[in-house]
Amino acid sequence: MIILQIPNLLKKVKVLLIELQEVNFNLILLFDSSLLPQASDEERGIEVINFEDGGGRRYYRNRNYLSANIDYMNTSLDLRASEFGKRVVIPDGVEQQTRAVLRAEGQRYGFGGYTEYEHLYWRRGFDDRLQQKVNAVHLPQGVSSVIETLSINRYALDWAGDLTYGLAILQTSEVTDRLGMKLSDGDPVFLAFTPDKVLGKTYGPGPEVIGETTYEKLADAGIKARFINEVDKATLNLAAGNVSFKLRLGKVLKPNYPELLFSDSEEWITDSGIFVGRVPVEALN
Repeated sequence: MIILQIPNLLKKVKVLLIELQEVNFNLILLFDSSLLPQASDEERGIEVINFEDGGGRRYYRNRNYLSANIDYMNTSLDLRASEFGKRVVIPDGVEQQTRAVLRAEGQRYGFGGYTEYEHLYWRRGFDDRLQQKVNAVHLPQGVSSVIETLSINRYALDWAGDLTYGLAILQTSEVTDRLGMKLSDGDPVFLAFTPDKVLGKTYGPGPEVIGETTYEKLADAGIKARFINEVDKATLNLAAGNVSFKLRLGKVLKPNYPELLFSDSEEWITDSGIFVGRVPVEALN
């Protein structure tokens, strides 16, 4: 039985043992300026505001159901004044953040956690920064006895490159204990997924990475997973207990992404998706 399926709606260096890839922002950001709203639209929640210093303009649209931060979509796009009047422009910033409730049968109020999508790009002088995420977060133990949060995360910087990895926060320490990944103070150990290995990591002072294991040993400990990182997308398939996950993070902006930012369809601006269901992971491939 499917719990939830969301389609697309809604230098090389080493860091944490994950290889970074070079990225070029400008080639994927160019768009036709006619795709932008021409004026504010109060009925649709769209606002167009010129910066007080005359240095640029911001287009944004925010929706937050009941102001409760449980179902929302926030979008914005910034243009420098030097782009005004051009037919083809490059934005100074692009943001899309969404959250939706994950519905699950048999749970109190049908609550199964949340799904989240994030695309944040900032252009700041010589340094461009991109941050992306797809996330199934705060799953109750009644939905998944093993996984509390599962995500794909991407960080790309001009001067460093492209870091993309999967991350799991577990309901208990049972799996990491079996893998021999423990902290003396009892703090939780998270699992980071790369194409060829699984890392145990934590937060706080000291080394962030505390160990590594293979996907075969992870399967023996109770979690079957596969992480693939490609030029245009990253995917994470995972099965734990009786629940399977399929996450996809698109790295390429859709050609009409400025139009989608302000569309009533609330479609994600990259080809990304989240699936959570009670089916074998093989069925998701």
